[in-house]
Amino acid sequence: MRVHGTTHRRPNEVFELEERPRLAPAPTEPYDLPLYLSCKVHRDHHIQVAYALYSVPGELIGRRVEVRADGRLVRISYHGRLIKVHPRVARGRWSTDPADLPSEKSTYALRDIDRLQRTAAVHGESIGSYASRLLDGPLPWWG
Repeated sequence: MRVHGTTHRRPNEVFELEERPRLAPAPTEPYDLPLYLSCKVHRDHHIQVAYALYSVPGELIGRRVEVRADGRLVRISYHGRLIKVHPRVARGRWSTDPADLPSEKSTYALRDIDRLQRTAAVHGESIGSYASRLLDGPLPWWG
């Protein structure tokens, strides 16, 4: 076996004696490759990442935000400042923080069926009954 020209030692022996004991065990799971994106905040206060929706504060509507999404989290930044962290959700799902929505829209946006029915009932028995029947059937957002 050859000797290294500078250290005058055998590389394989140096590796076995000094370097191998310091190595951490090899990972057992594949590396979670994150997505890096630039997304526009839509009028509904959400951005789309890998066919899932994530809410963003309303003052950023129409602006572009930077996104880093890995297998567990979606981190949203604006001008280098972290503004929101959501758990990663499956394709076709959404993660909405009620604080990102105007109070007058949060009931519908969060699909709060009980609150929608109570709000309709305040406007009269007929409207309350109609809303109950309408909301009791299959709903378009639960497909």
